[in-house]
Amino acid sequence: MEKYLIEYCAPTLAGLKCGNIFTLKYNKVDNTDIFDEIDSLNKILNEKGVYAHILAFKETSVLIYVYRKKKLSLKLQQKSAQEILENKSYNFQKFNYNLDLSEVLSHLSSRFEKNTEFPHEIGIFLDYPEHDVLGFIENKGKNCLCSDIWKIYADVDCAKKTCKNYRICKNAYKTSFLKGRTIKQLTVAV
Repeated sequence: MEKYLIEYCAPTLAGLKCGNIFTLKYNKVDNTDIFDEIDSLNKILNEKGVYAHILAFKETSVLIYVYRKKKLSLKLQQKSAQEILENKSYNFQKFNYNLDLSEVLSHLSSRFEKNTEFPHEIGIFLDYPEHDVLGFIENKGKNCLCSDIWKIYADVDCAKKTCKNYRICKNAYKTSFLKGRTIKQLTVAV
């Protein structure tokens, strides 16, 4: 699992963004207990303000969301983020994002389970710019100005710079990990 964290979550581990997701192959026949793996991972990450949460199970894989609790809470307090999420049945009067994110993550998980299409509001949870998340949803993934780590619908220069910084971070983390640094050492306390 550590290789997946480095490959897909380096910007979150470094404190550059509120969250990342990745898919991990999971096979119950191998007696792999994914819950034990997540618990072990959280014992390492939680003291640095980072958490791992299972968003969805598929037949042979599991979707894992790695996030910074404080950064996600701040993101969800933004009016522009709330407006996008409220249009996707998130009820901000019901959820208490300042104290406990478990309800909102549970709701996001239910959106993965109930929908036949991917819940594209995940972009908010991945710290993508709200205008790009909204642009993607409104345009059904088409008509973007350009595509990088995400599809960009506005402020291309800023988005490309951010994507470049995320790639630089990932490459630096991969190098450090290969040289023996642990996940705990690479996770920044913010």
